[in-house]
Amino acid sequence: MHNNKLQKFILVSLLLISGAAVIFYGFGKNNKTDSSSLRERAEKLTDEIILSMGSNPFDKLEIDKAFYNNADINQISITNNNGVIIAEYSKIMDYQNFCDIEKEIKKHGTHVGNLRLRLTDNSFFLECQKTADRIILTNSYNISNYNINDLKSSANIFFKDKNIKRLLIKDIYGNTFVDLKREAEPLHSSIDISRAFYHNGTRTADLLVSFSDISETESGKSGISILIIVLFMLLLIGAIFVFLSYWIFKDTKPYLSQKRTEISTDTKEKIESAIEYIKHNYNRSISREGLACMVSINPDYLGKLFKQYTGLRLNDYINKLRIENAAILLKSTEKSITEIAFEVGFDSMSTFYRLFTTYHKTNPVTFRNN
Repeated sequence: MHNNKLQKFILVSLLLISGAAVIFYGFGKNNKTDSSSLRERAEKLTDEIILSMGSNPFDKLEIDKAFYNNADINQISITNNNGVIIAEYSKIMDYQNFCDIEKEIKKHGTHVGNLRLRLTDNSFFLECQKTADRIILTNSYNISNYNINDLKSSANIFFKDKNIKRLLIKDIYGNTFVDLKREAEPLHSSIDISRAFYHNGTRTADLLVSFSDISETESGKSGISILIIVLFMLLLIGAIFVFLSYWIFKDTKPYLSQKRTEISTDTKEKIESAIEYIKHNYNRSISREGLACMVSINPDYLGKLFKQYTGLRLNDYINKLRIENAAILLKSTEKSITEIAFEVGFDSMSTFYRLFTTYHKTNPVTFRNN
């Protein structure tokens, strides 16, 4: 009997080691996915630009078209075989994730120059531009009519977006209307967007919004890589432990055949009390620990009971309520989408847009218009 148990233990240990090896290999491979994908796009795009120039290897028109039609191109330059720059373009953007490519330009098989290209992942930049445009659209009336209090109030609403590290509005004479700042992590990508306010075709004020991508994953940092690997290892060890406990001790303790504990009446009342609190305070910051303390239940146990009782995890339940109420406000009020997002409890526009689209299969703008 003991030998049989030992054999089982050794077999499970081997499975554990094999699983760990797979995780290390898989993570190492996935850690390169983003950079590899970006390089493949850069290689393909460089080949397409060289091919589009045809018989004229220094066709500036084709370089213009490539640079301005592809928002992901950060820098592009062409030099002849003597190193003289024929054409050079760049955009003022600071990215952590980019790929540099250099390829030879040939004419009739002879090397005549080089094409250098820097490609970035531009999705965050486009979101920043949209936010800056929304600030202009929302506050054009306030600027034109010198409603400074309304302007400041609106700017504070936009500044709740934690991706914004600075929001500056000045008139054309340099007088500051709004200047909101927050500290940003030095390793996060930083982007500055400038816009102008116009009234009857005349520029009346200037806007500068500085963004810092707080959701950016620092995949290149070894410390984070190790943390993720350890997390996967702990999950794997936990799963193996449950399986091992059942396999070895199933004769004396049928672990997996136990019935799920029914929720007592007292516990049901506590969960319903928590749900009632969430319904009245969904637009505030609600933590599992704070909620558990309020109803006198262990936080981990509360999370388990809440999922069992409602069918949803605690955070999913809160976000569902926020999105439902946001949908009502979009249809029943004239408030801006940004104002509604923060009113129902979100502190990031990108998170609001992502969850709203997940629940309603369309973005907030389309939802309101339809």
